[in-house]
Amino acid sequence: MSQSTKSSSPVLAKATMRGRTFRGRQVFVTCCLLAIAIAALVSYWTPLIKLEAGHGVTAGAGREATLAQPPPSAPPVEDDPTADGWDTEAFHLAVQPCLKALKACLLGTLSNDTDLQAVLSKRFTCQPLRPTDLAEVYRDSSFTVRRVPKGRTSQQQLPTESAVGLAAWKNASQGLLGILAGTTDRHVGLKIFTLQRQEQQTLSRAQLELSGQKAGQRLQIKAVWLLRWHSGRVGGQPVLASIGVDDYEETDALSSNGPLFVDRAACAFANSAIYRNQFLVGLDRWLEQIPALAGPVRWGDQGAALGDANGDGLDDLYLCEPASLPNRLFLRQPDGTLHEVSAAAGVDWLNHSRSALFLDLDNDGDQDLAVSLKSALVLAENDGQGKFTLRVRWQSLPDAHSLAAADYDQDGRLDLFACAYHSKDDPSEVYPLPIPYQDATNGGANLLLHNEGAWKFRDVTEQTGLGRENNRWSLAASWEDYDNDGDADLYIANDFGRNQLFRNHGGTFTNVAAEAGVEDVGSGMSVAWGDINHDGWMDIYVSNMFSTAGGRITSQAKFRPGHDRRDRQQFARMAAGNSLFENQADGTFRNVAAEASVQQARWAWGASLVDLNNDSWDDLVVANGFITRKDLHDL
Repeated sequence: MSQSTKSSSPVLAKATMRGRTFRGRQVFVTCCLLAIAIAALVSYWTPLIKLEAGHGVTAGAGREATLAQPPPSAPPVEDDPTADGWDTEAFHLAVQPCLKALKACLLGTLSNDTDLQAVLSKRFTCQPLRPTDLAEVYRDSSFTVRRVPKGRTSQQQLPTESAVGLAAWKNASQGLLGILAGTTDRHVGLKIFTLQRQEQQTLSRAQLELSGQKAGQRLQIKAVWLLRWHSGRVGGQPVLASIGVDDYEETDALSSNGPLFVDRAACAFANSAIYRNQFLVGLDRWLEQIPALAGPVRWGDQGAALGDANGDGLDDLYLCEPASLPNRLFLRQPDGTLHEVSAAAGVDWLNHSRSALFLDLDNDGDQDLAVSLKSALVLAENDGQGKFTLRVRWQSLPDAHSLAAADYDQDGRLDLFACAYHSKDDPSEVYPLPIPYQDATNGGANLLLHNEGAWKFRDVTEQTGLGRENNRWSLAASWEDYDNDGDADLYIANDFGRNQLFRNHGGTFTNVAAEAGVEDVGSGMSVAWGDINHDGWMDIYVSNMFSTAGGRITSQAKFRPGHDRRDRQQFARMAAGNSLFENQADGTFRNVAAEASVQQARWAWGASLVDLNNDSWDDLVVANGFITRKDLHDL
């Protein structure tokens, strides 16, 4: 989500926008967008896994393999890992009853011990599931965070107690179940993300997420369990032999006044029929009624922008819409409610729109508007009272997925960078497949527009050096002076492969991502800058995807046989989660996401580094999620 370009920096307009992120610093608009956001419906990993497993693959001589689509009338067919020789995935399916029993026990819904006893080895051992040596690592008026001490290895977490079988489980789970006692609204997730088959046993790692509420306060637990399995007693059915705890963190919300953030969208839109009749009905309703909404737009990746449209000192909200629905401008009223003025303001475009940005393009002190439509990139002039006049219609870059502004050459005028995702001229058609998937170079060409003044803009992409490697399926970009030399550098998050960091040399750019250590091969969704350690050097947080199924599958020897190690590592990285790059003040960065516990942010779209509690340290907010309806696949 973008914000106004008011900034303390003379060089940077810290205003970036992409349709799938929460990038603004105002909690107000976050609440509004959470109430109207529409989750995506299509998965990346399903076609990839089927391709690697050998399902539906066709290839002509000299051509890349492509996925053969089943006939429209064919019913969906579940993958059968045993038919593919994927014994690890067959094993994963076989141990689901055990995971289900463990979760039921933690939820307090296990009716008796029979189901649990049936999936545990008679010699089952278990380390205490709530470690006894927890250390408090953070406390403020809102939270207390406790973790296992740093430096403990996974070998130190293996079970050592003498009790075995069901008794071992009961002993080990006492501490965990004790702090959960009396909690309501309890949720538990337990997923295996690595598997290693050995001759006598199978080793796996599982991620545990557990939460509950008591007396208005919230408890959250995150842990990594080491699970050791034996082949079992009957028919080779696996049984659980031991549980060790490799990592553990628990967070208490100390406030008795409820959650820190409350959804106030209904209050903000209290006087808006649009909110009730359009935003709350969901995308499915519109897909049934408006044919133009079919196809890629069902991803629900329309963005938003914050800025003072009418000069009254209050931030207003601009929302991008799918095709056939008008874009919306809501003016914020003194009482906090939102009043819709889209048509009167001249910004109610019906064309499918992905991103928007408030920024002062003509240096007259008010916020103009840049909007990415499916047909063109449009720039509109603000008269200072919230009325907009279309000044530029740039048709050579339709359907830009995000916008970022900065005065890159320090001539006193804001310039505009636009990210192009796909390379199709008609984005209403199905996207082409990225080739190669893990390092695709058949994406769209990004665009840098130089502001010449008087509402004239010039394409300087090639002459500034940004035209090199300009085919990377870009989703988001953000400007920042990472090397402290006084000009704005540019980081681009690319889907299906490596990201780019363009260093600014007096108005020309060189991609230094590889030597800087920030290529971050993955499904780059967004980028956020912040000084996480107060050392005066800006650090980078990149949103990617974390997938337990992806991590489990890409670690197996049967995945992409015959390909080199680097190729396999790239695929594994695409499921590994987010990155936090700490600036080393020498032109390089170090990925500290794992040690900072910010790597596994689920299926992440956008993130913002922002000081939520006014303690001067940047906190991290990550917007995530994917499929909202019931899904039976572990993706």
